[in-house]
Amino acid sequence: MKNCFFCIAIIMMITLAACKDEKKPYRFNNYYSQQIRDTLLVEMVTLIGKKPKTADYLTRHEPRFRNYYTQLADSFSIVFFHQADDTCYFYMVRPARSVRGNTRGVGGKLTLDADHKIDYFEESFNTPIYPREELERIGWRLFRELIEKRSISGLLWNVDYIEWPDDRLQYDVEKREWRYDVADESLKLLRGDN
Repeated sequence: MKNCFFCIAIIMMITLAACKDEKKPYRFNNYYSQQIRDTLLVEMVTLIGKKPKTADYLTRHEPRFRNYYTQLADSFSIVFFHQADDTCYFYMVRPARSVRGNTRGVGGKLTLDADHKIDYFEESFNTPIYPREELERIGWRLFRELIEKRSISGLLWNVDYIEWPDDRLQYDVEKREWRYDVADESLKLLRGDN
């Protein structure tokens, strides 16, 4: 009986180690120098984070707001990152406010220019608010779907995984923000309808 428990414990430890190793290539620290990673995170926070009261989608990149976003970046973390050809895929945990908690996940894709500045940016999804451990669990599933299929359409309407996009709130790639006034065409594209 003791041997049986010992064998089960070893199998569980090997399985856990294999799962952790599976995620290792997708750690943000595997990409770029520390300086480039820090700058990229602040650029992403500028697009994802809450804007200062006097900023809008056109002015948020102005130098006068840089310190605000640099400080805000301390509360964001890139959990998974992958570069395939010219496109980078990301999953991060960000602050949120709700009775249910104070963090949510965000996944998407971006491209960088030769100077590592964001050229194209798109948030593909936002998760519901959960504790960080749960966000990492569901984030891994969503992130794998995004990098393997280049789409999350198979999970799009799973409300346990994705809070938006939904039938009302869509991501506007030109303005680089979530909006209620985006045309129905965005929803059709997300679903894969043609």
